[in-house]
Amino acid sequence: MPRLIDHDRRREDLAQALWRVVTTKGIGAVSIREVAAEAGVSAGSLRHLFPTRDQLVIAAAEQMLRNVERRIMALPRDVPPVEFAECALAQALPLDPERRTEFAVNLALVAEEPAVPALAGIRRETYDGLRQLCRAVVDALRPASPDHRDRRSAEEADEAARRLHVLIDGLAFHLFQGGDDGDWTRQTLRGELAAIAAPRA
Repeated sequence: MPRLIDHDRRREDLAQALWRVVTTKGIGAVSIREVAAEAGVSAGSLRHLFPTRDQLVIAAAEQMLRNVERRIMALPRDVPPVEFAECALAQALPLDPERRTEFAVNLALVAEEPAVPALAGIRRETYDGLRQLCRAVVDALRPASPDHRDRRSAEEADEAARRLHVLIDGLAFHLFQGGDDGDWTRQTLRGELAAIAAPRA
């Protein structure tokens, strides 16, 4: 019987090959032939899954989103809310080689967006996903207002989520530039989460 091909696994392998090309040679070097060579497959085999370069680039961007989601879903839930929030948000920070590669590729794909307009939707999905995670963290760490219709309370939560989102973006870029500030980054994030969880006057 012919061997069954795990297409999901193959797609993930090809996405990772594209990431390696981006991090070693730059986004301009990405082509069907280059990625196929990096993955150790024929160009024809790669085209069977991704007929065009654009489709390959889009798939690699989507794979990054799935990786972050998978890591967050795998986190233990039987921990204090502040600890879970820190671990979940840390998945968006380049704190290890895997996340550092993802961040580098994400920056490259942002630059590629004019050439591949479909990347705009993925970028927006990434932005919205992090904003929603930040808002969920704020809601989990702050006790609910006695009046859930309290507009001021909702506006304060929105503002706290916005600040947290900006902090994560800034920490990610700072860490990517410096590379060895992981402890300070985690401490800074921990301090912001503690401030969000602190009782309000």
